[in-house]
Amino acid sequence: VMERYVDYCQGVQVQVIAGPPRQFDRWLELDRPQGTVLRQLAAGRLLFDRSGLGARYQALACQVVKRGLEPLTDRQMHSRRFLITELLDDLADCATDAEQARWLMMTGLDYVVETAFLWRRRWTPKGKRALAEIRALDLELAGLCQVFLGGSDLAGQIAGFRALAAYVLAPPGGELCEPWVRP
Repeated sequence: VMERYVDYCQGVQVQVIAGPPRQFDRWLELDRPQGTVLRQLAAGRLLFDRSGLGARYQALACQVVKRGLEPLTDRQMHSRRFLITELLDDLADCATDAEQARWLMMTGLDYVVETAFLWRRRWTPKGKRALAEIRALDLELAGLCQVFLGGSDLAGQIAGFRALAAYVLAPPGGELCEPWVRP
């Protein structure tokens, strides 16, 4: 079992992560595409490492972070295009049900933004830093997110979400046109 403690020492946040090696292996394997643990381990300072195992994990994390994410395969790209196209189709079907339409857009926002990062082989943002990381990645993308989030009426929100999705889907060829095949 992994244990994580957060405390403050002289005003500086300190996170202590402890656990058995097999759990670190699993954690590092599952920490994609966000890479939060990998990036913390690569940038952090080992405070106690009696066996040298922590240094080994830190070196591995540094290599993975430096190398970056693998490019998406054609199948993964097609799958993302399919799911976002399907989301837009579902949104059109729900356009008269404000609550359902907003639910679809809010749950789909994370996936659409994650896709924008993955196209560029970038680690996806952690929620609490998402807007800053989106701005650092692409100012136009950030502007489209702000237009969507700032929409006051349903029609404005739907238009903003559609513009955001279209922008993200543009690099690999846009929305899929029917008939499409589920990946």
